[in-house]
Amino acid sequence: MIIDDVKISDLPDSSEEIFTVFEKRLRDVVEHARTEDRQNENCVGSFLSDRNYVSSILAFWGEHSLNIDAPDISEISDVDFNRLFSQFFANINSKLHAS
Repeated sequence: MIIDDVKISDLPDSSEEIFTVFEKRLRDVVEHARTEDRQNENCVGSFLSDRNYVSSILAFWGEHSLNIDAPDISEISDVDFNRLFSQFFANINSKLHAS
């Protein structure tokens, strides 16, 4: 899973900073995975990298007891996922810019 490629050993202790640093590192790993998928022609519309992003964000929130409300859209149909991912991502960005 993509979250395994994110360095978390040196995350800040501050609850205000921890998610911001984690999300930036996760986003970098996801972008790299998307690029590799496209180069290897594995990108067939399954949104795997984006689904892993969602799952990783939700797992991180749960593990760190961060009280952030967002739906788990990682297992829904491709059509619905494609439609709802931009809302999920916008929600994440609004939380990042609010801190």
